[in-house]
Amino acid sequence: MFVEAAGYPKNEGLWGVYYRTDDWTPVPMEGEELEPGRIRMFELLPSLSSRTGARLDLTLPKRGDVSGTWWSFEEGQTRAVRLRRVPQPPSYETAITKKTRRFADPRWPFEFSYPADWLMSASAESLVLRSHDPQAMLSGNTLTCERGSGLPVASPDEPFKEFRGSYYRTRDGWMVAAGPASNCPGSSCEAPKTRRHGATLIMSAATSYRAHNPWGYAGIGEGMQYLIVAGNEWAHCFDGVLDSEARIQPKAP
Repeated sequence: MFVEAAGYPKNEGLWGVYYRTDDWTPVPMEGEELEPGRIRMFELLPSLSSRTGARLDLTLPKRGDVSGTWWSFEEGQTRAVRLRRVPQPPSYETAITKKTRRFADPRWPFEFSYPADWLMSASAESLVLRSHDPQAMLSGNTLTCERGSGLPVASPDEPFKEFRGSYYRTRDGWMVAAGPASNCPGSSCEAPKTRRHGATLIMSAATSYRAHNPWGYAGIGEGMQYLIVAGNEWAHCFDGVLDSEARIQPKAP
């Protein structure tokens, strides 16, 4: 669990997030300080109206465990809660220097290494890599990818074909729009960085985007976009965690 003073756009009280370690599903929370050392937090599940999911009343001593009560509005159940204080989990840059795993699914046109204790979830169509840091979950700091087949073809009538994310297929090759209000064609439309490995193209571009959290528009965020093309197959990724563009590598032959 992570809790802090709420920022924009809430700007009052507390907000935070917790997750259960069996499925890592982040549950956002909002609440308030009842008195020094005591807080009350309400779950904000998307399927429920505000403050009707469950409530956590917690006592925060200056040292040692945090204790309190979890109460469900729907089930009318009460459970004792005890939380152990832990250091903030390390970032990808630090965690990758320790025990790692390799993502190398033959269905996907790229590979990369990731910290062994991070959450990796991948199917034939989607991929998510996420730290177990709940603060990062609240900020949406993840690597998310989608995969498919079939590429757009630019034509004299439509020379700029929008594809995935900010990527466009044009008569002159691939282009990318750099910002949230950018479009192709335009002054902010540029060629992405491109690495070619045999028949595989790995394209990358730094991008800004309109960041949202459970309380609404939170400002402009920064991240990386990747488009990996191998023949007629493609994968598009948005990255908010990796420490280097070089982490994404072509699938081994």
